[in-house]
Amino acid sequence: MKILFTHRYFWPDSPPYGAMLRSLASAMADAKHDVTVFAGQPSYAVDAQRVAANEDIDGFSVKRVRTFREAKERPLIRGVNVAIYCIQLFFHVLFSRAEVVTAASFPPVFAGWTASLAARLSGKQFIYHLQDIHPEVARVSGSRLGRGFLFRLLRWLDMQTMRRASRIVVLSRDMAATIMHRPKPPASDKITIINNFEIASFETEESRSNLPLKPEGITRLIFAGNLGRFQNLGLFVEAAKLVDSELPHFQLMFLGNGDSEGSLKRAATGLGNVIFHDLMPYATARHVIADADAGLVSLSEGVVSVSYPSKTFTYLGLGVPLALVVEPESELAQMVRREELGEVADAATPEAVAQMYRAIAAREDRDEIRARVSRYHQRSLAREAIFGRWGDLFAGATR
Repeated sequence: MKILFTHRYFWPDSPPYGAMLRSLASAMADAKHDVTVFAGQPSYAVDAQRVAANEDIDGFSVKRVRTFREAKERPLIRGVNVAIYCIQLFFHVLFSRAEVVTAASFPPVFAGWTASLAARLSGKQFIYHLQDIHPEVARVSGSRLGRGFLFRLLRWLDMQTMRRASRIVVLSRDMAATIMHRPKPPASDKITIINNFEIASFETEESRSNLPLKPEGITRLIFAGNLGRFQNLGLFVEAAKLVDSELPHFQLMFLGNGDSEGSLKRAATGLGNVIFHDLMPYATARHVIADADAGLVSLSEGVVSVSYPSKTFTYLGLGVPLALVVEPESELAQMVRREELGEVADAATPEAVAQMYRAIAAREDRDEIRARVSRYHQRSLAREAIFGRWGDLFAGATR
C-alpha cells in the first residue's frame, strides 16, 4: 500500500508529533508499505537547522518545503507559513501516487481541509488524525476565533474535512464525544480512538554528569513540556507555597519553556521548593523525567474534551506515576484511578493540589507503583500494539 503522511512539522523539528510521525512512518515501512512524508523545513525552534529537502529515513522518503522561520511574536510570518505549506500540500497530495493520505490538526483546520480536498479530487482515501479539535480549542481557550462568525466558518470547514475522510482518528472518548456533539456530526463508525505513544529518542545521548537530577532524600514532582496557557500551571506554584515549610524534602520542577514561564518564575520568587530548567533534548530530558517521583499532568477546565496531554505517554513510558489535575469524570482521570497509576487532585484548587503533594510525599510504595505503571504501559500503550492498530486502520480504509 502507498501511504502519504503529511504534517507541518516533522523530525528533527521539535514538536512531539514530528517525532511520533517518524516512528509511525518507520513502522509502516517495516510492514512493507510504500511510505512517504510531506512536511515543512524545521522552523519551530529558534535554533532550528535546515535539513535536506529530500531524503530517505528508516526505509521511507521525506519531502520538505521551505518556509520562513517561526516566531511567536511575528504572527504575520506564521500566517504566511501556513499559506505556503497548505498551497504546496494541496498540489503534492493531488499529484501523489499514494492510495491513503493522512493529515493532523496543524495548521488547525486548514491542513486537514486542504489535504482532504486534494485527496477527494484525486481519488485517494483520507485519514484525519486529530491531536486537537479545532475550532473548539479556541472556544475553550477564550480566543476570539472561538465565537461568532469566525467560529462557525472554521467549524463548517472542518466538517467538510470530516465528511471527506474515510476515518477520523482521535485520542480519547472525550474527544470523540465532542465531535459527535457537533451539529450534523459525521457517522460514528468513521471515528476511531487510537491514542499516542511514548516519543522515541533519535538523538545521541549526552553525558548524564551535568543533568539536574534530584538530590538524595528529595521527593520531586516534575512538569516536563511547554509552559503554556492551557495547563493551569500557576496552580502548582500556589500549592507549593502552602507546603513550603511543611514538606522540607519536597520539590516541584518545571522542565521546559513557554508563554507562562515569566509569570511562573515571578510567582515562585522566594520559594525554595520550586525550580526551573530550560527545555533540553529528549535523549537527555528522559533521564531527568525518569528520576522524578511523579509527573504532573494538568489541563484547564474543558481542554480535556478537545485534546489529550501527550506528556502522559512520556511519563508512563518511563515508569513515572502521574499527578493529575483534570476533570474527575474525564477518561484520563478514570484511567489513573482505575489502574492506580498515581494521584488525582480532588479539585483544581491550591488546597487540593497541596493535598496531592502531601499524598505523594508520604507514599512508601514507590517501587510498587512504578512497577504497576510500567506493566500498564507495556500492556496498553506499547508502540507495537498501537502500530498494529494503525496498520489495520490503513487496510480498512482502502477496503
